[in-house]
Amino acid sequence: MLSDLEHILTSQDMVGESPVWSVNEQALYWVDILGCRFHRYHPASGTWDTYTTTVSIGAIALRASGGLVMATGQGFATYDLTTRRFAFLANPLAALPDMRFNDGNVDCQGRFWAGTVSNLPERQGLLLGTLYRLEPNGSMHVMDTGYALINGIGWSPDTTHMYIVDSMRKGIYCYDFDAASGAIAHRQMFLDTSAEMGVPDGLTVDQEGALWVAFWDGWKIVNYDPSGRRVAHIDLPVQCPSSCAFGGRYVDELYITSAWEELNESQRTSQPFAGDLFRLKMERRGLPQPLFLG
Repeated sequence: MLSDLEHILTSQDMVGESPVWSVNEQALYWVDILGCRFHRYHPASGTWDTYTTTVSIGAIALRASGGLVMATGQGFATYDLTTRRFAFLANPLAALPDMRFNDGNVDCQGRFWAGTVSNLPERQGLLLGTLYRLEPNGSMHVMDTGYALINGIGWSPDTTHMYIVDSMRKGIYCYDFDAASGAIAHRQMFLDTSAEMGVPDGLTVDQEGALWVAFWDGWKIVNYDPSGRRVAHIDLPVQCPSSCAFGGRYVDELYITSAWEELNESQRTSQPFAGDLFRLKMERRGLPQPLFLG
């Protein structure tokens, strides 16, 4: 598959993350967490816009009313693309300066979920990460604790299961998910990826319920079927792919973000595309991205 992989943009993100496809705009959004910026790319026109901010952004999602919802260094916020201004909603990390938001996603009922990790490398192995849920009315709930590094968040097509990556523990966990109430229960290990080279990072789920997981420091995307069986993998020319999302007119193109943050000078020289955006035409289709209803 590597020969079919397209190098789309030289975005050179320190930590590219949280890709999300806008069906209405036919555009891809994604963030550079440590670069304090995010991007919007329209494949049809080739237009690529970069928005620089004064705060770090761990995750973004699309709003039904326009603009974006974000998990930022100053908490949950909405963002107006026209005025380029934030409206901050709630900051559960105000008294926790060593913590930051990392990854997030929107569920089928328009609620925004995001998880945290410590800013301090020596504390990232500790189970300090918390999973939060932001309601459309702006209220916020602590949903679970005891994670080391919360990453990829996704749901099964029938919305009965929710998946969350804990990168530091090289595991993908699964909850029973109640779509109506947003309740989660019975957290259990769905996939132990300790045998894989690299660390599981962002993920996406296709229409058939299969998971596609980016492996940081692993040079690949790995495909698992709904039972957790490893089916295939996509080799990449970068050491640290960070996440992936389906997009395109028929939602059958896999967009892949990457990072260069942990590479030394020699590695960056040998990996000139590290931090860039990639795309691969797929035989599978993804699920349309739900919109945040706030």
